[in-house]
Amino acid sequence: MGRYAILKRFEIMREEFVFPEKLPMAYAYPSKKPPKKLYRGLGREERDLFDPLAPALSPGGKELIAALEEGETPFSALWESREKTLLYAASFGDAEDYEIVYLASPDEKAPEDLLPLGFDAGYAPEEELFSAVSDLFFFPLWRPDEGGKAFLREFESLNGNGLFSSPGEALALIRRYEETFGDDSLLPLAVYALPEG
Repeated sequence: MGRYAILKRFEIMREEFVFPEKLPMAYAYPSKKPPKKLYRGLGREERDLFDPLAPALSPGGKELIAALEEGETPFSALWESREKTLLYAASFGDAEDYEIVYLASPDEKAPEDLLPLGFDAGYAPEEELFSAVSDLFFFPLWRPDEGGKAFLREFESLNGNGLFSSPGEALALIRRYEETFGDDSLLPLAVYALPEG
């Protein structure tokens, strides 16, 4: 189930994100002040094959992009390989606006050199990347909690990466989210960063 993902950096998402009603959002994004918590979970825009490519692609990058465009290499194979994910990430003009993370179930063994960031609450990562944490607190797709009070305890327990420190905390949010909104397809997901350099 584990997979790599290339996601827009929090600063870039925050700069570009416009809530549909243009109202101030609750929790992490109430004003123009710098946020106290960043968000490094799976609820950020994923890199898309239709994004502008870099002006000069490496030979390996050209080959990979062509294989993806022609359907010879499925995206699922791309996300299983760190080497292919890195090659794909470097093939775009704004590569610095994205970061690579690894997503896995809490009981799954992740590659040993990865750095744990915390636990998100989302759909299984082979499906659409959705996060209840992002939807409630950082980049809402709709306005789930207008007053910004119903899930304040959960928001305050997030670590500096905008994630929970344990799968149990993520599961507690999942249960409340399901009870409140009826979505019963969420599960705790461990999020890891690649080592620096």
